[in-house]
Amino acid sequence: MADYSADVNKILASSENLGDAARLHSTLGPEFEKDMNGVYGWWGEEGVDDPFADVVGPAWVEERDTSLGIMQKISDGLDALYRAVVDQAAAVQKPQTDALDWMGGAGSADPDAGTKR
Repeated sequence: MADYSADVNKILASSENLGDAARLHSTLGPEFEKDMNGVYGWWGEEGVDDPFADVVGPAWVEERDTSLGIMQKISDGLDALYRAVVDQAAAVQKPQTDALDWMGGAGSADPDAGTKR
């Protein structure tokens, strides 16, 4: 016989790691940007007859921006996955809660008890 049960509390507890990862990862972008901005310009001044700076500066900015975008996408993905697990756990629990409510009302003197869906 198949077992159609789920331990929703266990699902939610185990998903907390995802939530923690999403929350912690969301701080990486701002920290990375702050650290990167601290070294901005190490290559020299752009636009003043410095060919090295003219090449490195724009490439550095592009790389920083790309890295920040990737970090944001990873953070968004972790957060979306965490929210999906939490939402699905609630969806799994709802039929169980509804059934228990219905069974609890079945022995009631109220003729409408136990018939709600």
